[in-house]
Amino acid sequence: SGPPVFSAPEEARHVLPAAAPAPGTLLGAHPIAGLRPNRLHVVSAEIRLPEDFSGTRAAVTIADAALHARRDADPARRGTWQTVYAATRTRKRQSEATIGLMLAGPAGTTVETRGWRVAEGCLPGVA
Repeated sequence: SGPPVFSAPEEARHVLPAAAPAPGTLLGAHPIAGLRPNRLHVVSAEIRLPEDFSGTRAAVTIADAALHARRDADPARRGTWQTVYAATRTRKRQSEATIGLMLAGPAGTTVETRGWRVAEGCLPGVA
């Protein structure tokens, strides 16, 4: 894959608010510009679920996009960093999208993320 269209390496803590709707809430929504039309784009990040994680889902997403592939966080892997991603093919004239964290569970569910990246090209770990 080429250079990132967006990169945010810093760590962030995300907390599910009390008024979160089911099946989940988009947290940390961030608009992305500079996407090339009709190309595969991948948003990826590292995520750490705490040992007491009580949620049902934690995943990065591209809002309002038909996903080509995805890897959600594995709830069995708590207390360690894991790579999650979502990929979509942009539409013919699409150059912008919104990315974020999809988190589902009871109010107060928390996760940490780092190393957010949006790039054109292949999936993480796939040559």
